[in-house]
Amino acid sequence: MHFQSELSVERWLIYVAFGIPVIAWLFFTRSRLLRLTAVLGVLVFVQQSFVSRRYVWAFGLGPALIFSYVAFVACYLRGQRIPRMGWLPMLWAAFLFCAFTGLVVGSLGSGLLLWNVIAFQDFYVESALMFFVGAIALSGMDDFRRVPTFLVWLGLGISVTHLACVATGYRFPDYPLSMARDAYWFEYGGVFTNVNTLANALLLLMPLSVSLAADPSERISFRLLAGIATVAMGVSLILTSARGPYGIAVMLCAAALFARRSSLLTSLLGAITLTLVLGLVYFATVDFFSSAFGDVLEDLRLTGMRTDRPLIWLGYLNLIVSHPIGVGLTEQNVAPYIGPYALRYGLAHNIYLDVAARTGIAGLLCFIAILGAIVARVARGLRLATDPRDQLLMRRMLLVIIAYPLGGFIEPIFHNSFKLTQLYFALCGVAVAAAVQVLVSHRIASLPRPAGPESERWLEPAGVPGLARE
Repeated sequence: MHFQSELSVERWLIYVAFGIPVIAWLFFTRSRLLRLTAVLGVLVFVQQSFVSRRYVWAFGLGPALIFSYVAFVACYLRGQRIPRMGWLPMLWAAFLFCAFTGLVVGSLGSGLLLWNVIAFQDFYVESALMFFVGAIALSGMDDFRRVPTFLVWLGLGISVTHLACVATGYRFPDYPLSMARDAYWFEYGGVFTNVNTLANALLLLMPLSVSLAADPSERISFRLLAGIATVAMGVSLILTSARGPYGIAVMLCAAALFARRSSLLTSLLGAITLTLVLGLVYFATVDFFSSAFGDVLEDLRLTGMRTDRPLIWLGYLNLIVSHPIGVGLTEQNVAPYIGPYALRYGLAHNIYLDVAARTGIAGLLCFIAILGAIVARVARGLRLATDPRDQLLMRRMLLVIIAYPLGGFIEPIFHNSFKLTQLYFALCGVAVAAAVQVLVSHRIASLPRPAGPESERWLEPAGVPGLARE
């Protein structure tokens, strides 16, 4: 992490010349989807790639945080409100309290107050903020239905950026200084810097693009784009050499094709599509990145499926049992407790053990409850949706939502990169808000409709809780 790194006068002028007009546009634009796109685009492609956080002691102020606050205030001043989401706001508050407890525990007598405050902001406070930014960002089902299109472009941008880094050896200016810039290509994950994080970011987006590419209701041009994005993400995923996400990606892509009720012919076409996609991914990897692919095969040959994760998990389980309220939010807090197990990792390679070690068992329960509540809300929206377009949207967003918890069983993605964690929870907020729209529409449709002149007032949505005006 960088603290108060020097800024040249020229760089300050660039920030002022381009930053202020963009922030003004972000505040005044009427396009809600463009505003959300700008926030997530800056988070993924700009923050900690071209622009570091600026720290005032331990409090970071980066472009993604500025954009998210501006977007939230702009939506609020235009009359949008956070939809009613049941227990989710209370669960977030409880989770943040557990994280704050971890901050206190990890700071007392350790000299790590500054690092704990940074971790508390980066991974907990800003994740909650991005969730609520996603929940308030869009209004009306037409906005929500365009989100998958944006996610295809996002996945294509992430994968193409990574492949360009593999091909050219380019490293972003804010690439962590603790890692050598001439490190092997498979140690660098493009805009995510870490290949494990990159692999799990692709895990969120690749099943969605497969589903869109195989959807006959989409335009041919967009289906072609989604197919290209799928192949690019598949090649990028292979070149991460992250073995765990390989199998999860195939499983989720298959679910994206076969999870809906369909005829035998549709299922057969889906199987053919998946086979063609996997074939294109393989041949594109071999033809265009033969040297890098050879390194991946050599790495897999040497390591196979061997892993020291069970030993890591055993060490973390002992830590959690002996310290049920957590030991602190940073790797430095965890390191002394896993030393007896001769482990070199400050992360458990399992998000649930990581969260429990840092925020305690109560924090883990709150985290699981948040994920469960999000999945349950979107699944209910899927069950009650009557419009086929809304059913497709809920199904696709559900695939995005479950990819992160699945990948988190074997990768340290919660604390490894605030980018992926915040991106994921922003998309969760969008999915929950869309599900609320579906639930409210179902509630309206189930109400007895009055006869006569009162029927027009019955259609007025203003009095229905949780329903945003179009």
